[in-house]
Amino acid sequence: MRALAETENLRKRADRDRRDAELYGGVRLARDLLSVHDNLGRALEAIDDELRGQAGAVVEGIELTQRELLAAFNKHKIQKIEPVVGDKFDPKLHQAMFEAPVPDQPAGHIIQVMATGFEIGERLLRPAQV
Repeated sequence: MRALAETENLRKRADRDRRDAELYGGVRLARDLLSVHDNLGRALEAIDDELRGQAGAVVEGIELTQRELLAAFNKHKIQKIEPVVGDKFDPKLHQAMFEAPVPDQPAGHIIQVMATGFEIGERLLRPAQV
């Protein structure tokens, strides 16, 4: 009976390890691709209406590239963590960049979002910088 129970436990553990390897196997690659996402976002933020009129196809290509990257993230269960101003600070999801008293905000709440965070499955890839 013990040998049978041990075999069953081994099978369950191997199955769990296989699922974890499928989900979390590309964590290093995903972390490297986060900077690509950030740079595409910065490029889009720097585009004004004049530049959009002059180089519309280039801007559209950048937007399409960013959408494709986000679609690939979603396919591999990589989700954005997008806090908004006024949310309560969660040290499990957020990284505090600075703290300042704001008259209309209670202490311990987000006053500015500097970068979005990402998680893969149940694990944090990068905390949101607030």
